[in-house]
Amino acid sequence: FNLSPSDYEREIADALFEIMGRSVHDLDGVVAELNRAGIKPNGGGNWTVDGFKAEMRRLGAWSNSIGAPVGAHGIPGASRRVHGQ
Repeated sequence: FNLSPSDYEREIADALFEIMGRSVHDLDGVVAELNRAGIKPNGGGNWTVDGFKAEMRRLGAWSNSIGAPVGAHGIPGASRRVHGQ
């Protein structure tokens, strides 16, 4: 399995590290800086606060993420081991 982040994920991550490295930590500021940098959300257009929160939730919903249900951790696309089996 290829677990490497996509180009899209790398672009967002690099931009967020750069933005936060300039001490921009508030959500409105981060969104404004992403738009200023020309980083587009997955569906195109401009970032909004609600759109940013939804996209971060989507990107963090991978089954191997911290907070995934017990027994759900595994490799995406592979069959999951059911707790107790």
